[in-house]
Amino acid sequence: MREDKFALLIDADNISQKHIGKIISEASKHGKSTIRRAYGDWTSPALASWKSGLLDNAITPMVQCSNVSGKNSTDSAMIIDAMDILYSGNVNGFCLVSSDSDFTKLATRIRESGLIVIGIGEEKTPSPFRRACDRFITINTDSQEKTEEQKENKTTTSKETEKPKKENKNVNIPLEIKKAVKDFLSGSDENVHITAIKTYLLRLKPDFNEKDYGYSKFSKFIEAIDGISIIDGKDGGAQLAILKQKTSKTKK
Repeated sequence: MREDKFALLIDADNISQKHIGKIISEASKHGKSTIRRAYGDWTSPALASWKSGLLDNAITPMVQCSNVSGKNSTDSAMIIDAMDILYSGNVNGFCLVSSDSDFTKLATRIRESGLIVIGIGEEKTPSPFRRACDRFITINTDSQEKTEEQKENKTTTSKETEKPKKENKNVNIPLEIKKAVKDFLSGSDENVHITAIKTYLLRLKPDFNEKDYGYSKFSKFIEAIDGISIIDGKDGGAQLAILKQKTSKTKK
């Protein structure tokens, strides 16, 4: 099976080096990063903390000194390099790491060429850049990570005395997503693999993640939508989803 080759381009001026481990981990899930570059004004003391992360992960620092105060020349350098890489034809996709909407047009242009675009950024990343990517992965800020860690610790210390709470049906699931899933299922004559549903949702909403709505697994997320049943495939195969109204018609 052929492994996709990606160009991992990081806007170091716009994202903290504390996220480097998460960035590499997420990028690796989608393919092999044959090109790894980080862009920034490396003469600036603000980027000094990036040094160990670059060395440990074989990331090439691309030096771009600021020419004019208030103008981000790093963005321009990263965009120019991205286009050169695109025209070289040596990669199947790009992983663009930034929380800056200035890369929206770049992501759109790459997709128009038929290549995959994975975006990685913080919660503050504007919607236009998120939607321009095939998939967008949100990296938690320090405050969010601390909050999640506190919740995890609280759960660990209390799990022996408290029963785990069940995931509530329909909690936090937007109407537009429920409608999209039902429309997708109604358009098929057969039961649909839940992985196909997730792929469909990611096309509609590149930053989709069931955990954002309080569900630990995607199957639980789908099961929580009124009017949908989850069944096992043949011989214990992949789980399938079907509209309950279709199930009723079949029984008749």
